Amino acid sequence: MTYERHHPRDDGFGLYDQVTSALGIDTQTGGKVICSFGIDVTERKRVKQHLASAVSRSLMNRTEELQLAESIDQGIVSFDKAGKVGIHNIRALSLMDLPTRPV
Repeated sequence: MTYERHHPRDDGFGLYDQVTSALGIDTQTGGKVICSFGIDVTERKRVKQHLASAVSRSLMNRTEELQLAESIDQGIVSFDKAGKVGIHNIRALSLMDLPTRPV
């Protein structure tokens, strides 16, 4: 069995560890024992949380950009450094006689 535990600290984040336990046999007595070990996964948790936050901010920014583009009645098209279309609105598609829905 494997599970994660959180150990709160004053820094607001705390420590996280991943604990793995397994049933075993004591070689000297032949009795059943539970063997457990833990691994510090605090840094992995921090990175994962930071990444999730960054992705959320990126999606919010992208949503705002798309809403702004659609609110403008002129044709809007933006390009990235490689020349690929980044953001466009439906008006731009209709001005170029392109379908406004995926084909």
